[in-house]
Amino acid sequence: MCLEVEYNPACTDPEGLANAVDRLLETVLSTPGIMEEYGEPLFGPCWVASTDAFGARHLELLGGQIQIDVEDGAANITSALQRLNPGEPEGNGGVQQEPCDDEDVEDRESWRAYNRALDGMESLLLALAAEAVLTTDNQAGVDSALQATLNALENQF
Repeated sequence: MCLEVEYNPACTDPEGLANAVDRLLETVLSTPGIMEEYGEPLFGPCWVASTDAFGARHLELLGGQIQIDVEDGAANITSALQRLNPGEPEGNGGVQQEPCDDEDVEDRESWRAYNRALDGMESLLLALAAEAVLTTDNQAGVDSALQATLNALENQF
């Protein structure tokens, strides 16, 4: 759930408003039965998602290898992450070889799994950016986690 608030920065700040909304909800929800027809939902504390949660923004991860542009809730990704291509001839004079044993087939399946993992990771980043969960405020932490994930993937495959 998201709440958009217009306010005067000379009078308050986003965290102060989040505290005020917490107090307001606490007061309203103390009325017995007020949320009964809605299934008695539980509300947690309010927090500020980001100072740039809405509007256009540009994110760079992994030293610019992944770039995400967000505008009007839509995100586009440009990725320089290398995909493994089992169809490329490797050192065999440009002649494509078919897998000839179980090990070759297993290698190709590993490459496909690695590529699918990268695709899934990029899709998740897009969704997080589009929903304003991934922002310029937290991209450094996401960048660290992303690097650790890539290291684990590379060790796995």
